[in-house]
Amino acid sequence: MTPIAQELRGWGCDLNTKLNGPMAARLAAAHVPASLDPATPPIGFVARYVSLGQQQQGDLSIPETEAILASGLALFAVQHCRSSQGGAGWETSGARGASDGHWAALNAAGAGLITGIGITVVLDLEDVAQSTWGAPTMEHATEWCRQVAIGGFVPCVYVGFACGLSAEQLYEIPTCRRYWSDFGPRAVATRGFAMKQHQQTIIAGIQVDPDFAFEDQLGGTLVGMAPGLITAA
Repeated sequence: MTPIAQELRGWGCDLNTKLNGPMAARLAAAHVPASLDPATPPIGFVARYVSLGQQQQGDLSIPETEAILASGLALFAVQHCRSSQGGAGWETSGARGASDGHWAALNAAGAGLITGIGITVVLDLEDVAQSTWGAPTMEHATEWCRQVAIGGFVPCVYVGFACGLSAEQLYEIPTCRRYWSDFGPRAVATRGFAMKQHQQTIIAGIQVDPDFAFEDQLGGTLVGMAPGLITAA
């Protein structure tokens, strides 16, 4: 039987460019540059974006999901980060987290990611307004992850600059057990990260952020849709 979920290890990438079949095939045939890994291993998975509300044209869709999986790449989803307000970051809250998490799960399922099999969907937590660091951000992340889990996916928090929570607070999010670091010096207490992002580059003619996936300190991994699968309509 063809597997429908795949634990992610090794090199992949996240990107804000919508992929068609030929582009996905180029990525699947590509290798990371020697500057990142002297062994130049292949790209094995991609992360693509879903919207904060109604899905937008440039974001993940069923045809793109099918093109990515058909190319031999695994796939998971990350929700766009909210925009900074006047350069001061964006404000977190429990209510906003619940709404965003609901849309993240709804849009991931609407793009063909199968629910109930452990697929990762990610909260992009960065550039948070300092006025909402601490308790409001904890409530935001807790409710976001809760809604994603209710929607049938496994929540993960991407930890970027000004994420609004300390390493200890990140680990204490009661509804999250997976974390992904940007390319900066980030930390999550006890568990650590299951993936590390590296600085943006061009691979196969496409602008991407390379990512290296591995087991975290407690043995957890991110999980993508396995390649080769035809998605549910």
